Amino acid sequence: MRKTLRFTAQRADIWQGFGQPAEIAESHRVLGDWCARVGRDPGEIERSARVFRQGPDEVGEGLLDVGTRLFQLVSPRTGLRHRPVLDRPAFRDDVNRSASRTAA
Repeated sequence: MRKTLRFTAQRADIWQGFGQPAEIAESHRVLGDWCARVGRDPGEIERSARVFRQGPDEVGEGLLDVGTRLFQLVSPRTGLRHRPVLDRPAFRDDVNRSASRTAA
């Protein structure tokens, strides 16, 4: 992982992590350290996370709190139940509405 984060600091525009918010926060910290070493603003690198079988209520706020702004959500098969799928864009919309109110 450390080589990947070093390479990301040197060349990438986006980094995608995996895991729980605490694990991703640690990777963001290491990425920030690499950015400092190579003289790059860590804010130039978009932070992404792949979320497996967890809904916004379980990890959404935690990932936002550690700097993740792009979520790739992997959902279990839902059959005819649409609620788990619809929760994700609802979470996104709520976050975006809150952000636009804060920016105004």
